Amino acid sequence: MAKNKIKKIQPRMSLGTKTLILFALAVALILGCALGAAWWWMGSLVDELTYREARGHALLARRLLGWPIADFEAANKRLEALWQEQLPHIQPPELISLDRAKSDESLSDLAERLDQPGREVKPVEFLVIPSPSAPRQYVLAIRNPDRASIQDPVAQTARIQGFIRVSPRQYGYWGNLLTVIWIATMAGVLAMLLFQLIAQRMFLRPLRQLRRSADKVAKGNIEVRSHIRTGDEFELLSDTFNSMLAHLSDAREQLQAINRSLDVKLDEVSRANVALSEANKLKSEFIANVSHELRTPLNSIIGFAELLTEIANKQDHERAAKYAENILSSGRDLLEIINDLLDLARIEAGKVVMHIDKTSLTGICEDLLRLTAPLTDSKNLQVQLQFAQDVPLLETDGGKLQQILYNLLSNSIKFTPSGGQIRIEAEMATDDLITISVMDNGPGISKEDQEHIFDKFTQVDTSATRPHGGAGLGLAIAKELATLLGGELTLTSELGKGSAFTLTIPKILTPTPPSTPIQPTR
Repeated sequence: MAKNKIKKIQPRMSLGTKTLILFALAVALILGCALGAAWWWMGSLVDELTYREARGHALLARRLLGWPIADFEAANKRLEALWQEQLPHIQPPELISLDRAKSDESLSDLAERLDQPGREVKPVEFLVIPSPSAPRQYVLAIRNPDRASIQDPVAQTARIQGFIRVSPRQYGYWGNLLTVIWIATMAGVLAMLLFQLIAQRMFLRPLRQLRRSADKVAKGNIEVRSHIRTGDEFELLSDTFNSMLAHLSDAREQLQAINRSLDVKLDEVSRANVALSEANKLKSEFIANVSHELRTPLNSIIGFAELLTEIANKQDHERAAKYAENILSSGRDLLEIINDLLDLARIEAGKVVMHIDKTSLTGICEDLLRLTAPLTDSKNLQVQLQFAQDVPLLETDGGKLQQILYNLLSNSIKFTPSGGQIRIEAEMATDDLITISVMDNGPGISKEDQEHIFDKFTQVDTSATRPHGGAGLGLAIAKELATLLGGELTLTSELGKGSAFTLTIPKILTPTPPSTPIQPTR
């Protein structure tokens, strides 16, 4: 028997790679969330620091200028000079008059909104102007109420004069962003390297060792053992693996011992089969020789019994005629058994000669009806022939077919009660097969007996007082002959409803090569 090859499946991705990828995704997610929150918080701090610094610079510029501001251009120059003295490293604020502010797109709306009569004067009005395309602007509104109105709150209706615009310092936005990204990258790489080292020592190394051991076992080496000392589940798995291999080794030794014992038994069985074959051959030859030797004296006995019967009938010797009739009946029964034994011996020995010729099924059945007429008349049985119109001439062994049908018909006549009916039907099952059925309304055969009805020397009624004789070979011979004709013989029966034996054979029988022996049915 060919040895089955086990296909080795290669994984698409190793466990280490999967673990590293999943860990990298987890680290990226955690770092992204943590650093995103930190970045948002840092942005809020930078905005707050920028706002406070811009407001302080604007108030400082207002204090340095004092009020009132009559000439914004001269005040701008004076503010730049003062700012260079006080804070030379910071860009000085810019004074913007109201007319200039109204012509500036970023300040025009604010200037229109603040330059309204009757608006309450605020000592300090610092404003932030958001812009979607440019950095936010920080401006301080300038009002110049006269001193009289300052003392009188009702008179504080001075209108806006202009703005002080502050350009805040940028606190390294992109630098901070790059720093955060660099820190996140380094932290992720270090985390992955550390995890890779831990995974290699704690998971992947024991797994690879187990895999190498399993590969050796797959190649047939079950003496290999896994040595893992990690003190965790991997060591437990290794011990379980070693225990399994030990059991497999013991089982293999037991199996080898059983195989050696089976080899001895097989040799004994082979020798017994040879002896049985020789015995069966001798048995068949013995039956054939004995049957042949018994038929000659038995035919003489039957002939003398017929002669004695004829003499006794002529002399009106009733008692002698009865004894002679008993001898004649017993001799014929014995001759039938011997003929069956001889036929069976020929079949088992493979010495049956086939004579294939065109055969009329109708002619065979009519001859059988004439041959069995005394038996059917004595029991008042009705025998009907029902053949389909498309039943053709058969190319088969007519003698073997007639013997099969004779055995089936004799069996039905034997078991059908007086006044019963027997029907022989024939029809084409397919274009190449024909079915011939012999049906009766006898007592039927039970399911248990149907399993053995075609066995040799089998009788449905095995009691010593059974009313029907015979050696139980008729159906067995019919079964063997049906196989020789390239067909099969089946039974359909039910207790109390009769039996139907169906023979299915090919319309044209192909001759069996002479070298092919006929195996006996067991």
